[in-house]
Amino acid sequence: MAVMLGYEALSGALRMQEAIDLLERAFAHEFAGATVVSPKFVTDFQSGSMRILFATDEKAGYAAVKAYHSVKGAGTRYVVSLYSLKDGQLLALLDGQIITDLRTGACSGVIARKVPIPGPVYLWA
Repeated sequence: MAVMLGYEALSGALRMQEAIDLLERAFAHEFAGATVVSPKFVTDFQSGSMRILFATDEKAGYAAVKAYHSVKGAGTRYVVSLYSLKDGQLLALLDGQIITDLRTGACSGVIARKVPIPGPVYLWA
């Protein structure tokens, strides 16, 4: 049975460090040829637009569909459908806002791990 997790349930469920680790693993899977990512399907309509993407990670055993729409004056909303590649079962419907934010930040984290920075790095709270 699939679970539905909204914004509040996902908030704080994953730390940025964990997101960086997961994305780094996904990039390694991509490099090994174990992933497929669809082109972005975009449909514009009078009051906004809809975008849909699909990806699989054979090594991780998952497939996902991300759909997000923008409505003029209302902003953007995201939903992620997560599937098992073992049996095709829908595992979860997730609010995609936090996932999108974490992935965006984690990309910078993966690169930061690869690029040597001479001297100290200061973090401001």
